[in-house]
Amino acid sequence: MLKKIKIIERSTGNLLALYPVRMEFPDYFDEEYFDEAWMFAIYDGVVDPDKRGDYYIQFVGETPPTLLIV
Repeated sequence: MLKKIKIIERSTGNLLALYPVRMEFPDYFDEEYFDEAWMFAIYDGVVDPDKRGDYYIQFVGETPPTLLIV
């Protein structure tokens, strides 16, 4: 499955980067995919590598889990 990860600057709300990721490792946690996107953003020079807390990193189109009442 292919998803996209976005990186947004917290202070401005500006979208800085959008990276496609292939969700092919079922044992990966979301954070591992975010780490991969973060490394691409550093390589591309769009983030300050020492200030990761200044950015939101999240899946595009991420929806909250659905509550099922049985």
